[in-house]
Amino acid sequence: MTRPTLYSSAYVLPVAAPPIRDGAVLVGRDGRIAAVGPRAAIGWPEGTERVDLGESVLLPGLVNVHAHPELGFFRGALEDMSFRDWILRLVGAKRAALQDQDYAIAARWSCVEMLRAGITTVGATEASGAALGALLEAGMRGVVYLEALAPDPCHADAALATLQQAVAEMRARETDRVRVGVSPHAPFTVSDPLFASVAEYALAENLPVAIHAAESRAYRELVTGGALDFAP
Repeated sequence: MTRPTLYSSAYVLPVAAPPIRDGAVLVGRDGRIAAVGPRAAIGWPEGTERVDLGESVLLPGLVNVHAHPELGFFRGALEDMSFRDWILRLVGAKRAALQDQDYAIAARWSCVEMLRAGITTVGATEASGAALGALLEAGMRGVVYLEALAPDPCHADAALATLQQAVAEMRARETDRVRVGVSPHAPFTVSDPLFASVAEYALAENLPVAIHAAESRAYRELVTGGALDFAP
């Protein structure tokens, strides 16, 4: 058990209520918020540590609902391209430049940057699952959506089996803050049978699901009209 802590600042922004001038947040011994309100109106138990954040705004942590922590190394490297060219270059660069340990390093660095920006919760969609360890180490919250990819229907069963094995291994490390989910990657990388089997698996195992959709005009033309020249 830790000491209760009273955090005060020029403004507290509860989000669900108006801003509070000269506000404070009391965190109890259990690490949970015990009170929020004007600093003068909050009583605190004896032994409470008081932290004055000065002329700042205190608000809940931000949420990044879709990120790729494992790919942090590529920031700025693949710019000014069409979506099709970008994704093809990205796939090629991953295969040529990265090893397993690189994904873990990139995920850790992404967590550092998110925390510096006030992001405390993230939806991490990725193939390696490296964000799971990074989020746990950083004390963040989030869901790690493990990707399934196989555009050829003949490979659907094998892709599902690989996904299930990886998810089972990752779920052994789940906590009340960090969960594991699945992601049938995108319409141009996942066959109809694989989409269906991943959906059935997610429902049966109560797994969160994420997907890439509507990322560009060419993407939409592929899905609605079968523009095959888009597909990798």
